Amino acid sequence: MSSKILFIDDDVTLLNMMSRNLGMDYSIQTAEGGEAALDAVDSNGPFSVVICDMQMPKMNGIETIGHLRKKMPQAVFVMLTGNQDLKTAVDAVNTGKVFQFLNKPCEMAEITATIDSAQKHHNSLVSERELLSGTFAGTLDLMTDLIEMPDGRHIDTTRIAEAISDLAIRMSFKLGWEERIAARVFLVGLAMLSPTEAQKFELLDPTSDEHKALFAKICKTSAGLLKKMPRFGWIVDLLKLVPTEDCYRPSAERIEVSALFLRVVFYWNFLTMKGLGVDAT
Repeated sequence: MSSKILFIDDDVTLLNMMSRNLGMDYSIQTAEGGEAALDAVDSNGPFSVVICDMQMPKMNGIETIGHLRKKMPQAVFVMLTGNQDLKTAVDAVNTGKVFQFLNKPCEMAEITATIDSAQKHHNSLVSERELLSGTFAGTLDLMTDLIEMPDGRHIDTTRIAEAISDLAIRMSFKLGWEERIAARVFLVGLAMLSPTEAQKFELLDPTSDEHKALFAKICKTSAGLLKKMPRFGWIVDLLKLVPTEDCYRPSAERIEVSALFLRVVFYWNFLTMKGLGVDAT
């Protein structure tokens, strides 16, 4: 993954200082203004993190970021602002145009912490995209086909994935790429049930002990099937927790909350697709 940093400002003194102070820890390039930044991307890009000043002649920070985003859709953008630009910066963050803003003047420790956070975010975005667009995509599609294929099965993995994202937003909980992948494949163990077990799973009362036991078996089987896939270790541990998480705790670990969310959205999908009203579900 790329870990190259681009620092854009019209203040040459500041750019030189950034090169001196950050050059030992990061692969950093500076650009004097928006036009120079576009040239830097063409000659030395892509960059993983871009720090851009708001107030620059000819092309301001928002305009510069707009052009750079077209060239580097996976880059993470940070905006440098003065007090007079605060509302612009907040609006940019809220609309997703930038990851974070730094208010001038700022300490070097704050800049490095922001770069580290932005780089981590970039890595997460790239990991998710690589998984979804690379060789894993075919595997995931095959798994979802196995889950949804039998006639009469009341499961829609796309709906489950959308539901967990919506639930996380409502609960102000930040999902990673792992939860989004897990929502698509955590029921692949369904394909391993015997015909009798599969029929019972469709017909039994979901609150019954037998149905809960079958659900636990599905999650355990899914974890076993996924454990040999690279970078799926956290997802495997997550699936093992899904059958047992039954209460939301604000102090819980991310993996525990995510397991609960998966359980909730499964039963919401399962029951509503069988015709039960949303309120009753």
